Amino acid sequence: GGGGGDSGGDGDGDDSKWGSGKEVVGGGAVHTQVVPIQRELVPPSPPPESIAPSPAGGSVSRGSRGSSASRGSTNRSPAVGRKGSLGRSPGLGRRASQQWPLTTTWMPLRKLSSKAEEEPRVPGVISAADYADEEELAKLDVLYEQLPFLSDPSSALMRAVPCGKVAASYDTPEAVRTMSKFWQSNVGSLKDYSLSCPAQEATRFVSHTWQPPSDWEELMGKGVVFAEVKSALLAMAARDLVAKRNRAATSKSTPPSTSASMHGRATGGLDDARLAQRTNPIERWEDVTLWIDKCCVAQQHPIMVPTIARLDAFVRRCEGMVVLFTWDFFTRLWCVYEWGLFLVLHDAEHVQLCVDFFLHDRTQPRYVDAIRNFKLAGAKCFYASDMDLVTERVNAMYYSIDGFESFVKVAAITLVAVAIAKRAGLSHEPESADNELGVWADLASELGFSQLAEVLRRARPALWASQTLADDSSSSRHRSGSLPQQLGGTTGRTWRARLSTRVDAW
Repeated sequence: GGGGGDSGGDGDGDDSKWGSGKEVVGGGAVHTQVVPIQRELVPPSPPPESIAPSPAGGSVSRGSRGSSASRGSTNRSPAVGRKGSLGRSPGLGRRASQQWPLTTTWMPLRKLSSKAEEEPRVPGVISAADYADEEELAKLDVLYEQLPFLSDPSSALMRAVPCGKVAASYDTPEAVRTMSKFWQSNVGSLKDYSLSCPAQEATRFVSHTWQPPSDWEELMGKGVVFAEVKSALLAMAARDLVAKRNRAATSKSTPPSTSASMHGRATGGLDDARLAQRTNPIERWEDVTLWIDKCCVAQQHPIMVPTIARLDAFVRRCEGMVVLFTWDFFTRLWCVYEWGLFLVLHDAEHVQLCVDFFLHDRTQPRYVDAIRNFKLAGAKCFYASDMDLVTERVNAMYYSIDGFESFVKVAAITLVAVAIAKRAGLSHEPESADNELGVWADLASELGFSQLAEVLRRARPALWASQTLADDSSSSRHRSGSLPQQLGGTTGRTWRARLSTRVDAW
């Protein structure tokens, strides 16, 4: 298992994190459809002379409560269940070979091509012959051999993909259909991997479920294609981010983090310092860089194993996280883990929750029930061993499983409430946002989050929207001498941006 999506499944083999485990019978043999290709036992070559072995040894320690990760102590309140730090070393200065077990060694894929040609091809089975780019394969082979001797393997493995290569604007339906092909399956090829390129950081980590909810068609409609929706929503999230970044770049100073100023947490200050260095505008939404498992992890290659092992380092190197938040998100084990991992390393204000399209009258009860009844043990995974692994990591990051589950719930309610308050500026009936927040205030109260419930009940997003509109209209009238007929275009975007800023402060 690994990051960037879900490994949740119901045991039918269609929803594995790193490829399907479905067996295909052909040629008198049973072939596993998508698993790392089995390789002959060939020991890795010694490092080139130009690469100096790391002087330090030892294994990665999860540390203990109150220890510090490389990005600094977070000083989290125990009330929400987070430990004082991630408690994991990013692996700097340690031999990569001591951080994951090399249970099998391997033969470079290009040496398997002749064997693959001799064997009968099984329809639907990915083989070495599918990898045609010899240059890319050669780079992967060399990198895999060098990893045990690098002081910072995560830096060499970090990649990012421009948003324009995997998403399309909703007003270009043909492009949306084309890009949706990427989102139809979690099975990645070398072509998908080639979409990304080496990077030291990414703008957003993308967390999502690869498969639609089982009742998707019933609740969303027969003509709504899940893969197309994800492609369009990701482009919209990138547009919002570009607008926000450009506003920050034109402002004279970056205001302090709301959460940091309220709670005095070191993490908020570090995040703000980090973001303050990234105020240069991104000109196009297509240039927003993303970490997505399918194209940032080389599936079908042994380097996949050490890459997955460094998910925490990749999350740390992402400025924020985009969550395509369907109502079954918390039923997928690896989605839950990504959520918990990101919120240990970053503040919740750096989560872009894409829920507007999914959340409506018919799906609202599904979301409420999913958050109310969330249990880590109830999350789905393809391999039973994944549950043990994730449970171990959650115990390393949080004070207890119960604390983790409470924190997942309170963070989810908070982020959904923020999304609802912001869309008051997009609704013809902004008062509906006030009513919706009442549902989430009741849930917070039921779960024992009395302070959160009180804050949600006091919120008045419809009033905020009308006040912001009035202020903007007055300013527009002063400049032009009359009130615009429609608050669309630049004027509409401006006041909605101001409303969004006001909600963020709230």
